[in-house]
Amino acid sequence: MILVNGRELGLIAAGMQHAVGVKADSTVVAVSGTASYINGIGGWSDIVQVAAGGAHAVGLKADGTVVGVGTAGYINGIVSWGDIVQVAAGDRHTVGLKADGTVVGVGTLSASINGIENWSDIVQIAAECNSRQTIGLKADGSVVGVGTATYINGIENWSDIVQIAAGGQHTVGLKADGSVVGVGTATYINGIENWSDIVQIAAGGQHTVGLKADGSVVGVGTATCIDGIGSWSDIVQVAAGGQHTVGLKADGTVVGVSNNASYINGIDQWQLSIGQYYPISGITSIDGTPTPMTVRAYEADTGALKIETQSDANGQYTLHLPKWYNGYIMAIPPEGHRPMAHGPITPPPDDTQV
Repeated sequence: MILVNGRELGLIAAGMQHAVGVKADSTVVAVSGTASYINGIGGWSDIVQVAAGGAHAVGLKADGTVVGVGTAGYINGIVSWGDIVQVAAGDRHTVGLKADGTVVGVGTLSASINGIENWSDIVQIAAECNSRQTIGLKADGSVVGVGTATYINGIENWSDIVQIAAGGQHTVGLKADGSVVGVGTATYINGIENWSDIVQIAAGGQHTVGLKADGSVVGVGTATCIDGIGSWSDIVQVAAGGQHTVGLKADGTVVGVSNNASYINGIDQWQLSIGQYYPISGITSIDGTPTPMTVRAYEADTGALKIETQSDANGQYTLHLPKWYNGYIMAIPPEGHRPMAHGPITPPPDDTQV
């Protein structure tokens, strides 16, 4: 699995006309405006990550093998792959990242995958539902890409990147400081340079979405693809499709917006895995009186801010911490009071159900 800021990628995915999610039992649920894109997906098991493309869906199994449904030409041969740690699905192609940092791909549009077999030291790949490009993030924070030139022009100059996303006519990168960069069609990236405190990004057919450290979401692009996401909260992962956006909440429920209801119809009934997270709950107070305030989780080893939330009027809060690091919890009180820290907090054993 691939982690960005301690968060797993691919627990939800949005394709051209479909949405896919991984359940806690490693089975998969899906909805679509076109049944053939997801037909058979209900029989999958042992899935740790999903991807959704132009007319297909792909699943990564715990043993590093890959399964797929949809248009045959876009997935032909993926069942022979092994040692895969991440999958991505594009307009007419599927790409797999191997454990050794190399990349494999299949598809009917050769320009989308031509040359990726020569890549090395890759730590994340990106190819979204109607993107005709494949992007690779290298271990040193630089980025490589193949495909339509205008959608990737300039990415070779990026640095300090921790996550990448490929959209319909654009490519986006999340920097280590929580800022975002992008190239391609201006309408779909206009304003992302002003974002801050971003911990995950997604790029769709006509829009770009950013998840903030406090669990809220921002977006730019075609209004109907992002209308209403500004009211979302407690989000731990976002995905962007052809004309829809979906968000996975900390409690495993899912929210979505779209200009076509069939692309997200029923996702509000899903209960998905939120990955290897565990809940930490508490009450913030001043002199024994419950008081709402910001609560943050920092990685103990590096001091990096990982996630934050706001306690409610009764001072109650819950943070879902990844099981990948020890952390400190810090409550930020009103001016005139000292912050309160607790920790380090050690993740529960791997066999603990969370």
